[in-house]
Amino acid sequence: MRPESESTQQQRRRRAHQKRSSWIRGVSAGLAVLFLIATPGTRIAAQDLFLVRKRTLLSTPSQLLFVNKSGQITTVAATFPAGWHPTWAAVDENNHGFVITAWNNTTQPSSLGGAVFRLVGNGSLQTLNKSTILKKPKGIVLGERESWILFDEDVRQGSLNCYRISRMNKITSLGRFMDMSFVSAGMDHDSGHPILVALDMKLRMVHYLRIDPGNGTPTTFAVVENNLSNITQPLYEPATGCLVIAGQPRSSNALNLYRICPERGLSTIVHHKNLTGTPIAMNRLGGRAHPGVYSLLVQKSFSTMNMVTLDRSGLILSTSRVTPSSNIETDFMVRKRSRHLFRRPAGNGKYRLGIDYPNEGGRTYVVPLSLLGARYGIPLKDGRTVPIVNDNFLFYFSLLGGLGKIITGTVGKLNSGGMAEVGFDVTGITLPASGLRITAVALVLDPAAKSGVAEISLPIGLPIP
Repeated sequence: MRPESESTQQQRRRRAHQKRSSWIRGVSAGLAVLFLIATPGTRIAAQDLFLVRKRTLLSTPSQLLFVNKSGQITTVAATFPAGWHPTWAAVDENNHGFVITAWNNTTQPSSLGGAVFRLVGNGSLQTLNKSTILKKPKGIVLGERESWILFDEDVRQGSLNCYRISRMNKITSLGRFMDMSFVSAGMDHDSGHPILVALDMKLRMVHYLRIDPGNGTPTTFAVVENNLSNITQPLYEPATGCLVIAGQPRSSNALNLYRICPERGLSTIVHHKNLTGTPIAMNRLGGRAHPGVYSLLVQKSFSTMNMVTLDRSGLILSTSRVTPSSNIETDFMVRKRSRHLFRRPAGNGKYRLGIDYPNEGGRTYVVPLSLLGARYGIPLKDGRTVPIVNDNFLFYFSLLGGLGKIITGTVGKLNSGGMAEVGFDVTGITLPASGLRITAVALVLDPAAKSGVAEISLPIGLPIP
């Protein structure tokens, strides 16, 4: 038999990919018809996009604020203990709040150290850990198995240290980066690893590093020249497997959107000659009302801040004034991202994923699973991407509702509050290899929505030892 040419092989792969894409669209539409669609729940989804720090004197207790998509500000009830200065926050998916790092800004050397606090849903503040090991915590990102990865700067040693904080609040050192300065942090949803953005103080290059949450081993995602200032926290882009940031060229006051990819490095999505100011933070609006829409917080002056929405190509859709802008301190900012699909505490060979779509109560959901990750995913006709790769195994079983008693709840209906749960039970099962990782994504189906899919979550990884 004559071997196929490269072009013929590419055509075969493209036809197979199109067949799988049409298959998932057909299954989604079929499931939406087979299940009775109930009336959406009455619980209102949080409209807050950013958690910010109120501008106060160092001598007064720090206080946090929420900024919603319309630019309105509300005050968080909790205040920090005197002398503690919040620096970074990450969404705490298990407690519907935030985990916040802080450093002690008092002048006594014996008091220097770092701390980790938890801001829970009711607005109260809990102390998780205070330690003299920490010098100046700069960032914290969700790890694996209910742990956190914390980045801490030690100015005296000239190092950026990496720690893991366990569910029991035990701090473990994962290594250090010499001559590195913290810039930002995010998440690579394809590998499930945190992304550290750090500046090499000697070579003046910006490193985007995947950090293994188990042992702290760094691998390079991308290295780019230090020609941007005031970059935002990176957002994962499911359709490309890249990161999206906003930033300013050092030679200009213009504000641009950029894409950072493992193979190509930094590329410009759009130049904005008429959009000026300092980019403070960027979030993804998402949902059926705003598919693929970004919201960008821009500092225009000391007393003026705007909320700008842009589509995936960078086109400006709307601009609104944040009031009162003078209350916001711009050195602390975090996206308040609703984790529609999240891990829940479990143990003894059992794992759980929670689904939370407050405005979609009663609707049909499906949670496709895969052993092949999320990068590139499955494109839909409306331009969106389902961020998961068909592995021809778990993918099909998950669309049929699960795999016996091992995997349950991958297809069903959200309760009246828009919540559901997927269960994994591998007790008594000998797994073929250690370090197995399952990727999951949640879809909410609605025949009236584009492509029959109302909501698509970001992917999440479930590590199974």
